[in-house]
Amino acid sequence: LCIIISVYARNHKAHHAERAATMIKTGLISLIYQKACSLSSQTLHKMNVGKIVNLVAHDVNLLDAGLSGVISLASAPIAIIGSLILLWIFFGPSCLVGFGFIVLSAPLQALATKKSKTWRADKNNASDERVKLTNEVIDEIRLLKMYAWELEYMKMVQNVRAREVGYLKKMMTLDFGNRAFSLSIQGISAFLIFLTFYLTGGNLTSSIVFPTVFMLKFVRFYGIYVILLGHAMLIEINLVFNKISDLLEQPEAKYESQQPQDPANSIEFVNYYGYWEKSQETDIPNSEDEKINRGTTTFCLNDLNITIPKGTSVGIVGLTGAGKSTLLLS
Repeated sequence: LCIIISVYARNHKAHHAERAATMIKTGLISLIYQKACSLSSQTLHKMNVGKIVNLVAHDVNLLDAGLSGVISLASAPIAIIGSLILLWIFFGPSCLVGFGFIVLSAPLQALATKKSKTWRADKNNASDERVKLTNEVIDEIRLLKMYAWELEYMKMVQNVRAREVGYLKKMMTLDFGNRAFSLSIQGISAFLIFLTFYLTGGNLTSSIVFPTVFMLKFVRFYGIYVILLGHAMLIEINLVFNKISDLLEQPEAKYESQQPQDPANSIEFVNYYGYWEKSQETDIPNSEDEKINRGTTTFCLNDLNITIPKGTSVGIVGLTGAGKSTLLLS
């Protein structure tokens, strides 16, 4: 009966965890997309487009396994307390030796998990940088071919990928060692309980040995594996939400457009000044001859006057850095 209830409850929990994770992922991706669409091109460049792409394509998907691991944390105390009660019934105070070994091993594994957190953050930064470089190669492939920069960019991507793989190897080595130690805890704790029970005059029988091994496996799974997995998933989720929070805190672009004074025109620029960053006050003549804050001392567009009638096709030609992109973004 307990096995049937356990299987049903486990599958029920997995179903609702996956359903909740899918709903949260959908909402987060929609939120990230709406925020990215409201940012200016300059802010997107500073934010690192690769970081945003990696956030949607990889980081948010961690919620699939992460949410299930976090939910399992709620059942860990119940499983540990129930197993400890049964062990006390079988062995009395002798069970505290093996159980104490399990408790004392937890800080060592927690320390390993904490060390893994630093490497995970470094790996995520390297992944964001690699995605950014890859996007730059794709976007500017014609320019790279023109100046024969392919090999240099290839070396840059390979160097970043090497750092990323290095962090992944460190993480996997630490995780495998941590799991190997976790698997050995069950046998060591059982040996300590049996030895203490025998030395104190207890009689070991198969009726208590096999249930003890099974319960210690239960304690190891919920007391060590589930807690460490949930803790690792909380770290991953925290890193993901920190990235999302950083994105959401970016100022949104404020576009103020006016309709042309002449209805026959599609676009009108009158005494227009274009710049990129606001840093200091500069005297620029305008209709009221007043001092206004326009930004840096060097402007991309200076006192621009353009009138484009409706229904006409206009081409913009100029040298590199003349302000063509600035004009189109204006």
